[in-house]
Amino acid sequence: IETQSNQQSSWSWSLESSGVYTVSSLRFHIDNSILPKSPVEWDWNNLVPRKVNIMSWRLAHNRLPTRENLLKRGIGNSNMCVLCNQVTESANHLFLSCSISTEVWSNLKFWWYLLPNSLVSVPNLLFWKNNVSNNNRLTQIQSAIMLVYLWII
Repeated sequence: IETQSNQQSSWSWSLESSGVYTVSSLRFHIDNSILPKSPVEWDWNNLVPRKVNIMSWRLAHNRLPTRENLLKRGIGNSNMCVLCNQVTESANHLFLSCSISTEVWSNLKFWWYLLPNSLVSVPNLLFWKNNVSNNNRLTQIQSAIMLVYLWII
């Protein structure tokens, strides 16, 4: 709040040099100061449904309710994978190394010769997804295929 010489009060938005509030300045501030930084630069893909993009964004930021993440927040009493019941259910395990997901990825590798031989981690996979091709439309299609496969898993 600013008080002028004639004793009237007015509001000034400190995130904008003009002092005028804009949604974009608030969103920029939230993105840069409040949201956690991801190891993967995130690009939304308009070829897939929003729910697939949101799930993938949450995966990139380790915000999925895996058993490991739930147990960290005091929810549940076991962190074992519900599919194989052998290893801690982390995002890396669930999406890359669990027996179900390795079968899905091996089928995709057989069909689509572009995948690297070893998928080390989810950030590695999502980083690779963004750098598959030089053709923007082809990259977007390949990215959509990867996101749908993540959704299937």
